[in-house]
Amino acid sequence: MKYQNSIKNKVVINGIPLLSPLTGIGNYTLNLSKAFLSLDQKSEFTFFYGYYSKELRTFNNSAIIRRLYKVKEFLKKNSIISAGIRNCKDMSASLKQEEFSLYFESNFIPTNIRARKVVTAVSDLSLKKFPHYHPRDRVEYFDKNFDKGLKRSDRLIVLSSMIKNELVGLMGVKKDKITVIPPGIDKGIFKFYPKREMENMKKKYHLPKKFIFYLGTIEPRKNLKGLIDAYLQLNIKKEFKLVIVGASGWKNKDVMQSFSNHVDDVLFLGNLPNIDIALMMNMASCLVYPSFYEGFGLPPLEAMACGCPAVVSNLPSIQEACGDAAYYIDPYNVDNITESIYSVLTNKELSQSLVKKGLERTRDFRWEKSARAHLKVFEEVLNS
Repeated sequence: MKYQNSIKNKVVINGIPLLSPLTGIGNYTLNLSKAFLSLDQKSEFTFFYGYYSKELRTFNNSAIIRRLYKVKEFLKKNSIISAGIRNCKDMSASLKQEEFSLYFESNFIPTNIRARKVVTAVSDLSLKKFPHYHPRDRVEYFDKNFDKGLKRSDRLIVLSSMIKNELVGLMGVKKDKITVIPPGIDKGIFKFYPKREMENMKKKYHLPKKFIFYLGTIEPRKNLKGLIDAYLQLNIKKEFKLVIVGASGWKNKDVMQSFSNHVDDVLFLGNLPNIDIALMMNMASCLVYPSFYEGFGLPPLEAMACGCPAVVSNLPSIQEACGDAAYYIDPYNVDNITESIYSVLTNKELSQSLVKKGLERTRDFRWEKSARAHLKVFEEVLNS
């Protein structure tokens, strides 16, 4: 970054996504924050967790945060209390009198942090396009605050050109206000592992010899029902169990019941550490990612980095991410999903080709590269 009068820029990052089991936005926030701290020694970084701290803290490395998370999740079952928790976060953000140079919001809507400049990341527009996929209180909060957040932001960062086009078309945002920056892959985790480590993982979770893998939050837009229906009509399913990993999200009662109804075929493991996920990707016969909507779709790329072929929805954002390195499906056509899984599982030449292309595709997705692009945006905004 360029600095005026050799004074450090004071950058604040909303760390609230780090206080829950890390999924998409949490991992995005964490990996970028670690890279910022490593790459930009001249800025002074602060993190907001409902309070301000110079330390980078996460759900994974703090027992206190994990205990507080359990209390919060219990209280959030009441929609009135849930709204109150959000309001408390907004209020506590405004208590600090100091004005930061720049505030980076990784999760759609800037809170009341005082800063001269604001950069906001928008990972998708599912709350706008598919509100029925989300809890009502979340939709109401989004409808009330998202447009105001867009106007407050000096620049918007999105993961794909598809989201940029949607912001322009649906929200009327000017193109030059939006910068597309793809995320990265943690190559220290998503890589090849020795057979011994995979055997230990197999014992730890009682994994079958062969399995189809799914990774993602258990919520409606992820199309878990379509995946299970497609899997159940696979005529070679006796050879392959379906292993599902992901945080239990919302509006998923029927899907969770389906897991219970098919315990002989479907193994649901819940939310797991990334290292365990990477080992399972090393072992899986293929990953299936049948979402109805995604802003980018990082799990298929993470699978590719582990040598696992990916069967994915034919969404523009996922095609932008995966290129010709994935096998594409129509997420609304269960028969097509079944046929595609069967093709990848039984056609060795096809599977090997996808693995080779996948490894090549993932070489350029690095968090350091993504972080440098973010820091360039911060510099441009601060100097504007």
